[in-house]
Formats: sequence, C-alpha cells, structure tokens
Amino acid sequence: MLSEGVLVRFVVPLVGERTTMRIGLTAFAVQCVMIGLSDSQVWIWYSIFFALFSNLVYPSLSSLVSRSVSADKQGEAQGAVNGVKALTEGIGPLCFGFLMQLFEDSPVPGAPYLVGAVISLAAVAMTYRFPSEAEYAAFKARTASPEPEDGAREGLQSELEAERTA
Repeated sequence: MLSEGVLVRFVVPLVGERTTMRIGLTAFAVQCVMIGLSDSQVWIWYSIFFALFSNLVYPSLSSLVSRSVSADKQGEAQGAVNGVKALTEGIGPLCFGFLMQLFEDSPVPGAPYLVGAVISLAAVAMTYRFPSEAEYAAFKARTASPEPEDGAREGLQSELEAERTA
C-alpha cells in the first residue's frame, strides 16, 4: 500500500516509468539475493526495505502500456497485461515450490530465491529495449499526423527501431 499508493507518486515523476521499473526489478533481485543467502533472520527483516521498491514495477508497467496504445485499445492492452500478471501469479508459485523442494537438502537451500534474482535481472536487461522518452515522443509526433498508409506506418516503426539501435 505504501509503495504503490505513496512512493510511486514521488518516484515516477522524478525518474520516469522506465527507470522506476528498473529500480523495482533491481530491488526485487537484491531482496531475493538477501533471502537466498541469509544465514539469520535479521537479513530477512532487512530485505523488507527492498520489498517497498519492488512493488513499483506493476504501476510503472501499466503506465507505460497505457501511454503506448491508443484510447480505443486501452482495455485490450491492460487486459493483456493483467492476463500475463495472473499467469505469473499462478505459475510462479508452482515453479517456486518445485525449486524449494528440489534444493531443500542442498548446500544452498535458498537457491530458488537466487533463480528469482537472475530472472529479475534478465527483466531489467529487457527494459533497455524500451524506447526512451525522447524516442517515444518523436514517434508519437510522427504518427499523430493524419493516418498514414499501413506501409508508411511500418516504415515509421522501422525508422524508430533504426534510431534506437544506432
């Protein structure tokens, strides 16, 4: 409640949605590493601080998706995001439970948390493929003109992709 209701209102305007998402995913990775390698309860308590920031991911993602689609596609886009979120909330615990059982008697019983940290850091790496604020604004400005032909729109999108890779 604190992070999604209060913290997000300060962090997003300060650093933007993409950076906020990166902060949240990185905080989750740090939290997972702390839990996975902890040898006392105190580290679990310290990891709670990072949980505050890990809850910034979903609001930032929803905002990015909402901003990226037209008004008539909002329901479809947010439905897709929430559908993927629901799948991860169902499949994630099943996979985590399997990993917990697998590593229960191993030298590193917290290995499932370390796997979660690696997955989270992979997600951070993927956020670098998102267009920057300037790239997004330029793309919106070019596509806001009268509806171009389908081929022209594809040309604009490939032009934006070329600018991002350059």
